[in-house]
Amino acid sequence: MSKMAKDIGKSKAKSALERIADLEQALQNILEAINKMFEQQHSRIGAVEQVVEAIGREVVEYNFQVTIQAIGLDKATQAAETAKANLKKALEDGVIVVSEIVGEKSVICGVETNKDGEVIPPGYLQVTYDSLRPEVKEKAMGQAVGAKVELPAGGTYEIQAVYDIVEKSEEAAVQEDVTPVADESASAAQ
Repeated sequence: MSKMAKDIGKSKAKSALERIADLEQALQNILEAINKMFEQQHSRIGAVEQVVEAIGREVVEYNFQVTIQAIGLDKATQAAETAKANLKKALEDGVIVVSEIVGEKSVICGVETNKDGEVIPPGYLQVTYDSLRPEVKEKAMGQAVGAKVELPAGGTYEIQAVYDIVEKSEEAAVQEDVTPVADESASAAQ
């Protein structure tokens, strides 16, 4: 090998210290890249954690709302069942009688729908004529079973049954008050 070739080889050849410095620099670059990658992953994990937390909050809030709605529906259903039972008892006791047309002394049973035509739970609403708002009273007066009354909020109330409250005459009321006393005295005499 010629002297010139040796000189070129020597100029291209790095000393061991230079090669160690290059390796240290490469190692430093690799460590910086790894740290940057971990920072990016940490940011992504943080973003995912925020999304998961937000979803968790939404689920909890949704479940809370669903639970409140379910409790409200349960109470409304119980109230409707109680109203039906009380109505049946009043009919059996002669306090009310079946009617075909809504009047001033009517108990009206039916189904209320919203403006979209969906039945409002629990699907049964029992009201007295006196409890209706004036604008609804006007529309309901004289309506027959099966009629639909338009409500101010845009829905309807379909009349499914009408009962009239029986007014007792004063004589019947006085006789009712006296009869139990007479029965008790007759029982005591025997």
